[in-house]
Amino acid sequence: MLELDFTADTLPPAIRRLFELNGYDVRENIHIHGAQVDLIAESKASPFAPTIYIEATVEYVSNTKYAKDLTKFALLQKQDASCVCLLISSNGFTAEVRERATATGIKTMTYTELFRSFEKFSYYADRILEDRELKQFENSYEEPFFDDSNGHERATDWIMSWASDNSTDRRWIIVLGEYGTGKTALTQVIQRRLVEKYRKSPDEPIPLRIELRDFSRQFDSRTLLHHFLDTNGLTHISIDFLLQLIRTGRVILLLDGYDEMAQFLNTRERRACLSALADLASGGAKGVLTSRPNYFTESEEFHVFEALYKMFKDNEYYISKSDEGYLETERCVDIAVTRLLLNRFERVLQDLSPAQTLALVERKLKDDLAGQGIVISILKSVFRTISGENRSLSGKPVIITYLLDLIDELKAQPEEEMNGNPRVLGEWFIYKMIIDRLMLRDQKRTPGIEPKIRRACLHQLAIIISQRDVRVATDGVFYSIIDQEFRAHLRVLDADHRVSERISLFENLRSSATLTRSTENSQAGWAFSHNSLREYLVAEYFIGKCRARDFPDIKVPISEPMKSFVASMDRSVIESCISSITAVWPYREAKPSLGNYVCLLWEAFGRLGDGQKTDSVLKKFGGGDLLMDSIRVQEISFNINNLSSNKISINMRNSEVSRLSFGALDLSNSAFENSLLDSILFSDCNLTSSSFDGSLIYECDFSNCVFEGASFKALAEKPCIYVSINGSRVYLEGNNAYGYLKYQGAIVDEIDDYFVYGHHPKFDIVAKILEKLAEQPLREIRGLTQRGVARDDPPFAREFVDFMIRKGMVEVIRAEAVRTTPIGRELVTEFVHERLPEPFSEFLEQRR
Repeated sequence: MLELDFTADTLPPAIRRLFELNGYDVRENIHIHGAQVDLIAESKASPFAPTIYIEATVEYVSNTKYAKDLTKFALLQKQDASCVCLLISSNGFTAEVRERATATGIKTMTYTELFRSFEKFSYYADRILEDRELKQFENSYEEPFFDDSNGHERATDWIMSWASDNSTDRRWIIVLGEYGTGKTALTQVIQRRLVEKYRKSPDEPIPLRIELRDFSRQFDSRTLLHHFLDTNGLTHISIDFLLQLIRTGRVILLLDGYDEMAQFLNTRERRACLSALADLASGGAKGVLTSRPNYFTESEEFHVFEALYKMFKDNEYYISKSDEGYLETERCVDIAVTRLLLNRFERVLQDLSPAQTLALVERKLKDDLAGQGIVISILKSVFRTISGENRSLSGKPVIITYLLDLIDELKAQPEEEMNGNPRVLGEWFIYKMIIDRLMLRDQKRTPGIEPKIRRACLHQLAIIISQRDVRVATDGVFYSIIDQEFRAHLRVLDADHRVSERISLFENLRSSATLTRSTENSQAGWAFSHNSLREYLVAEYFIGKCRARDFPDIKVPISEPMKSFVASMDRSVIESCISSITAVWPYREAKPSLGNYVCLLWEAFGRLGDGQKTDSVLKKFGGGDLLMDSIRVQEISFNINNLSSNKISINMRNSEVSRLSFGALDLSNSAFENSLLDSILFSDCNLTSSSFDGSLIYECDFSNCVFEGASFKALAEKPCIYVSINGSRVYLEGNNAYGYLKYQGAIVDEIDDYFVYGHHPKFDIVAKILEKLAEQPLREIRGLTQRGVARDDPPFAREFVDFMIRKGMVEVIRAEAVRTTPIGRELVTEFVHERLPEPFSEFLEQRR
């Protein structure tokens, strides 16, 4: 709702701001021929647009009030016949005034009406409400449920109630769910229902639905909104005005697919995107953000400002005005991101229950009992194995939708084939069957392309679309695939026939049943009808290459669904892949892409049974040793559940490693030399005698690790790490990181003890005493030992002062005062220049 409680002083500036946000130059309190006009607005976009003369009032306008303004407006109309005279009241008009104003060519509007006139969302609302497919989808939509620690509620009812509750402090809702649970469908249905409410009552907020998967690089809030306006035919609305709508509660943001964007971004880029989302969430804006789980962890909370400020302070750099501005910006980002993450309210979207699944199938196939039986039979046989338990996949809306769409092909399958395999079926089988049937449909429709070649084309298409900078398949993408896969066929044709054949192949491929026309992205093209189809095809391609012992170097993110698909393959296929990798493992330095295959098969390694665990498989590769050197790996987790022991000694030399987790393992005597380590979770690990020499360590978490004898020498760059200090997660970089590591028992390059003992719990007391003595050599003992940080431990402060007296660094002038000696002044000066003299380090070492 708009804020309508204006005063005579606040209404004109609010009106002025509204016009300025929409491309007008506005002047206030202008005198024309003795008459004072509250506001004059002139369009900056069109020099021929009429001038708008505006009178603003907080009164409820009756005939008496209107008569006063009529004289003024009559004068203005006489001077400028083309002008627009506008009377704006924050409290409304009598019916008689409205009628008289219309007769005399004067416009009357409340502030709310003026605001709505600038929104101009009619085209957007019409497009959403008139979309037949979306309307049909909503009519058959099976309502999913949230089921989590916050309760069990129907998801759409809960979100619609939240959207209407202006008193709630839950401004930012994160909806989590695995692939295929219907997160995208939920945002589409919510979008349509909110638009319906908006159409019936313009006081309701308008929903802006944005697919974050369209972004493979970091964005800011304005870029995100530009994208929405451009792709929804709303370029006539200014960004500044849209931001004003968001911050006044006139908009609800529906941001779908954070995980599909984040998988392409490094930690800094994700922080920038979270900052943009936090910016949009500020000022009272409301939003829903969907994601697969595990994308909103502590690793996202990058407290950059604290590290920057400490660097400037510790090194006593001169901070210019521009530096101060930069630091303030980073501080604001930290605050905003932390607020977004800490104050988020998460709901978990569940799969459909068996009863819901049955109801959906019966509703969609109400006149087809045979079809109902086939679909239900398949759904009952599809399971995923998690922690040794079989969990049904029958409640995944995406799988149900595929089977319903394929009912004719499934009914055409011979009954003995349908029932000939009574064993438990997994995701791999169901997706293979779905794509097989879709390709059979393509073959019947356009038999010009052999199924094997069509599948190869779909593999290539899935890989291309899975890469960072390609979100849809354009004509050019299709033609590049055609030229590669049909090279031999096209080579024998003459020029004219080659052109026509390429066009024919293009028309055939782009009409494949697995694809859909992309309308969300500003670049027109085609995409797979669901991400899970694309992810399955990528996994199928990699597994085929693996079994053939061919390991092309293709860089695409390995997603959790891909790992799940592969983990549900037949054991014989998994063992075949393990044999292939084992055969080429000795040559991995020349094939760094092997790491991608290890990531893809990671879950499968732990599901072989017979007591085999992930580390058992990895040791097969290395002939008994855990060798993962000279490869690229990302997004995998070593934990006690998939390992045969809590203690592993791993060799990861010369590797590129990102977003790995070694949760609380004993990694003593492991080797990580000369590697790129990005966002690795080592927290609570035993790193005794492990080596990180020569590596690049970027935003890795070493909280509560044991570092005795661990080596961090000759690092490629100064490290930036997270550690735990007094129970708080702290970001350290450069000398402060080196100092922490050495203080904890690690071996590092030569570094002054100042940075090492800077991590002593009492260092701040020593530092403050020495700083005071540097400022003024004569000091009261009480001030040194009982004020400032010394108040945290006065006995320790007194002990340090007594130590300095005994060592001749300070001398007692009178009972309550000391003064630095020449020796003391020299040592204090060294400390001020970030060098810790040996006596001080010995004092602190003895009191660890």
